[in-house]
Amino acid sequence: MTEKQTLGQLINALVIGKFANLGKVIPIGSLEARKLASGAIMLYWRYTLTGKTMREPIGVYDSGAPPKSLKPTAKGYSIMAGFEAAKVLSQAHDIHKKDGGHPALQAAKKAAKVAAVVAKAEAAQHTLENLLTDYCDHLEALGRRSHSDARSIFALHVVEAWPKVAAMPASEVTGEQIADMMRRLHEAGKGRTSNKLRSYVRAAYQTARASRSKGSIPLKFKAYGVTTNPASDTEPDEGQN
Repeated sequence: MTEKQTLGQLINALVIGKFANLGKVIPIGSLEARKLASGAIMLYWRYTLTGKTMREPIGVYDSGAPPKSLKPTAKGYSIMAGFEAAKVLSQAHDIHKKDGGHPALQAAKKAAKVAAVVAKAEAAQHTLENLLTDYCDHLEALGRRSHSDARSIFALHVVEAWPKVAAMPASEVTGEQIADMMRRLHEAGKGRTSNKLRSYVRAAYQTARASRSKGSIPLKFKAYGVTTNPASDTEPDEGQN
């Protein structure tokens, strides 16, 4: 950049594929601009790590953005906004330099995103409905005839009646939600079914909970991450036993 050339003029004079240094970024690095084949200008934070030059894309330069704006517009960044974004990256890099700096931070963020996606996928598999189904399958495998009665009650009075709760991760279901299922049956004059629902749900949760210490319970129950039994927080209708 010549003495009289402004940053805007420097950007306008850019040749496709070439980088131009727009100025120093505190505490580390500089802001650069590069003209892409499409004609758009991309802003980068440039820094050095272990002797190697690294560039992190900031975003597209928006020539129509207010010159003093520090936040990006819908179209991109003003030069000042580019400097501000680069500064945030630079400061984080400087603080974590001993741990690998910016690349390590990016890797950690990516790993956290992947972990979140995996956790979400696992939660979708380990719902209340699936726990109850697995419990019925377990009863059947043990030769217990009660599996048929449990399946019918779960299908009608949990999955069909409470689809949102049935789709929740089993480990997040509360005793109050189980009590609401029981109350609905009680108010419909089905007190005995209400008690049976509580008993079966309680047993399903107990199976999942016990899987953490009992080797005879299939490993799939451990994956539900159940540490408490919400059905144990409910009270049966003793008059219906």
